[in-house]
Amino acid sequence: MRVRFEPLGQEIECGPEETLLDAAFRHGLNLAYGCREGQCSACKCFLLEGEVALKRHSSFALSDREREAGYTLMCRGLPEQDLVVELLHLDPEHIALEHAIREYVGVVESVAPLTHDVTRLVMRADGFAFSPGQYVDVHVPGAADGAKRSFSLANLPGDGRLELIIKRYPGGRLSGLLDGRIKPGDDLHITGPYGSLHLRAGERPILMIAGGSGLAPILSLLRALAAEGDGRPVRLFFGARELFALDAIEALDLRDFRFMPVTERFVHEALQEYLNAEELVAPDVYVCGPTGMIDAVASVLVDQGVDEQHVYTDRFTTSADAPQPEPAGLSTERDFSWFEPRRRRATLYEDVTIDTQPSVHRHLTRGWPVSFADGRGTWDDASTALGARDWFAFRDPGEHWERPFYQAGATLERQLENAMRSAGEFAPGWVELLRAQLQVCAFVEHGLWFALATIGRACLSDTIATCVCLQAAMKQRSAQAIVLLAMDLEHEFGAFPIDAAREVFLREPCWQPTRRYLERLAAREDWGEVIVAANLCFEPVVGELLRREFGLRRAAAGGDTVTPLLVGAAVQEWEWARAWTVELVRFLRTDENHGAANGQLIDAWTSDWQPRALEAASALAPDVDVEALVRPSVRARRRLPTQRPDRAPAPPPAPAQDEADRVGIVMAKSAEGDAVATILARKPGIQVIEQPSFWEIRSKVRLAIPYLEISEHLGYEIGAYSLQREMSTHYGRMVATDEALLLFADPSEAMGYLVA
Repeated sequence: MRVRFEPLGQEIECGPEETLLDAAFRHGLNLAYGCREGQCSACKCFLLEGEVALKRHSSFALSDREREAGYTLMCRGLPEQDLVVELLHLDPEHIALEHAIREYVGVVESVAPLTHDVTRLVMRADGFAFSPGQYVDVHVPGAADGAKRSFSLANLPGDGRLELIIKRYPGGRLSGLLDGRIKPGDDLHITGPYGSLHLRAGERPILMIAGGSGLAPILSLLRALAAEGDGRPVRLFFGARELFALDAIEALDLRDFRFMPVTERFVHEALQEYLNAEELVAPDVYVCGPTGMIDAVASVLVDQGVDEQHVYTDRFTTSADAPQPEPAGLSTERDFSWFEPRRRRATLYEDVTIDTQPSVHRHLTRGWPVSFADGRGTWDDASTALGARDWFAFRDPGEHWERPFYQAGATLERQLENAMRSAGEFAPGWVELLRAQLQVCAFVEHGLWFALATIGRACLSDTIATCVCLQAAMKQRSAQAIVLLAMDLEHEFGAFPIDAAREVFLREPCWQPTRRYLERLAAREDWGEVIVAANLCFEPVVGELLRREFGLRRAAAGGDTVTPLLVGAAVQEWEWARAWTVELVRFLRTDENHGAANGQLIDAWTSDWQPRALEAASALAPDVDVEALVRPSVRARRRLPTQRPDRAPAPPPAPAQDEADRVGIVMAKSAEGDAVATILARKPGIQVIEQPSFWEIRSKVRLAIPYLEISEHLGYEIGAYSLQREMSTHYGRMVATDEALLLFADPSEAMGYLVA
């Protein structure tokens, strides 16, 4: 395929399996680029004509919206037809490659450790030419997939030698071989040189900042300055836990040179103090090292007014799976943990959620160099005993995020205001029960909020953290809504003292097992255990008991139409929390590396916490067989590692029910609500009542809303979450299956479906 680069007006040939950047290299063009792996966006360009296929890349380097608007990445783009490409970053003075990119054979001369995890590798490659600041790709010896690793050159060109400074990673495909398996006399295949980092001529002073093995290209540039006899002021900041190559730095013959080693704090902090003194004015700045360090340094430089056009960087990245051996045959390039959408295109939920939280195991650290006083990072693998090959692969099946959360909250507030204005007569006995018990439930919700909010920061991916934090916010909203409801009721029925509710929660015997449970939950540090204890043990038993028995059944008997609306929102929120928790358990139990251990740990936690939840439920409702609430769910949970059955298991025989024991929903008069009312009105035993602005649908014992029939009536697909968005409330135990949204009057019948 033909590719024309504008505004150069130059055409080249590009093979169908060749990236635009590689084709440009082959034709001697030195276009702007950085990582060559779809992470940094340095090679972003605009397609004026034609289409490209994109190899996998970071959504931060190129978002879906940018791609749809016509942007692409030259290092990832494979032409599907002739192209016209507009270059967004062009350096006319360096448009031609100074050194042709070729493959060479290097002979290892020495392998010497510099620190416990940094090695100097020196090899000879006759005929290899490069410029200070460039890097090479070293082919992994014996790799059938042609894997390569990139390393900057620390020496000066001219004598045929290549000096690499390499950080070693346990299990690293190349760095892991520096334990003695790569030795003097061995041949190593290399390709290069790559990289556009180079010294800029002029009179500006020079500020150089290196982090870890990022010292290599900086050292090459410093040696070039010394060789040229450059007299400009030069300042070097070098940050590492354990300094190295100090002899090479000391040997530099520079006229005005100062070296600032940094070991006890972050480099950007030392830089901040230095720049505050305004010793250097308008410098050229060269920054090399990990992405997090570069981003932190860049922020300091911008705050200090340094011209961004004079800041030159070289970002060092590491293979995401460096701690484990990589499986052969996956890729011919470095293998990063990429954002993989579940469907052909990323959903809006994935776009706004995934890769917003930094992780040291992924290619995007996002430059948040924060740690505790003892040196621990803000995200720590030790925050849970659970394990996962890739925590970021988890997805919330409900695809919930902040905007829908706030929209749902606003809708609920409007519904509550309308319900309070139109509230009917409350039975006197029910009013007194509300006065004594309503706000006690707020303490339960607040206890769950505290435990979930506490673990939100520690969760090891943003998709899990989003679920936990949103559930915590829902619990806080629920607690506050209960108190606000009590305040509203005071206008009609007199005082609803919160102090009395607090005393009940702290002193009444029936509430003490619940209080002890929540206090123990708040003291747990393992975020995985907290999720299991809250969502697998407490909520399905105690939470469901309070919502169903107190909030729905007794409220209806007391003539209360307001409390069921509040509880209905809590039920919908719990259905979402239950769904993501079930998916998380499935995700953990089926993990290819940690599934068996995760399953044993989850079962152990459940065995510890479930009896405590049953004790709490029994104390609150001694007349209810709480054991029946969990027996079916335990059986279903143990089926999780196997394939989901094609059909839900047959429910247990329905127990005898009182005629008044009904289930039902209230749906808005919308396209979906009208379709549900139309379809269910045709079914025997279901009562559909039309109200001015909503539909009320009732049934005895159980109610099923089939997705397929509703979808066929509407002409588009609809599922559980679409239906629940149109509900203002419901009464009965709700379960979402693959075929229908089900409501049961009897919880033990419902639990048979919960995880199946």
